[in-house]
Amino acid sequence: MNAAPRVVDIAPMHRSPGTSIELAQALIGLFTSGDYSPGDRLPGERSLAEALNVGRSTMREALKALAVLGIVEVRQGDGTYLRRTTSDLIPHMVEWGIVLGDRSLESMAEARQYVEVSLAGLAAIRRTPAEMDAIQQAFDVMSHAAEHEDIPTYVRGDLDFHLAIAGGADSEVLAGILRSIGGLMTVWTQKVLGQITLTESLEVHRPILDAMRAQDPVAGRHAMDNHMRQAIKYFQSLAVD
Repeated sequence: MNAAPRVVDIAPMHRSPGTSIELAQALIGLFTSGDYSPGDRLPGERSLAEALNVGRSTMREALKALAVLGIVEVRQGDGTYLRRTTSDLIPHMVEWGIVLGDRSLESMAEARQYVEVSLAGLAAIRRTPAEMDAIQQAFDVMSHAAEHEDIPTYVRGDLDFHLAIAGGADSEVLAGILRSIGGLMTVWTQKVLGQITLTESLEVHRPILDAMRAQDPVAGRHAMDNHMRQAIKYFQSLAVD
């Protein structure tokens, strides 16, 4: 007989998140802190919203994004559970969504933003010299590819750049999430590069590289957030063109 799932308590936050993006980032931080395990059941949406002093709609949007990533699983009539991220369907869902105009694209784009910004802040602090070399090497591949208008090589370099930052963050849970959506990231980059030049894309990545070198977590988060916001703007337009 299987044991009943542990129902976790969520401690109130020192500062209430103002947006669903901030809330999702805060929840990711909680769930990757080591105090929670896959299979744990979260309190109900209303209880979570009250505990964290946010509106139910904000909580609902944050949980929706985390469900897209596979961080949580919503079981109708049973509750919301923490889970491992093992979805191989996400890259295909992105392509289907672009074709069909699926609104879940927006949730997917925001979900990636939550993870990437968190990873950039951590990597700026934790990356080793060897990990910095890997980040630099990936950027150099992108730079060379941009110079020669080599889109396939640029796309591979872009993925390696983001994964190298994830590796430098020393957070296996968050890095695992990013690795699991590598297909999504490749499709995303290919589609976005249909709207901007390789050089324009490269220059958006440069401040991220500079922040990693300087080991500046504030600059790292800001630069990655700026990159993600621009990418989301281009990516979302694909579903409405």
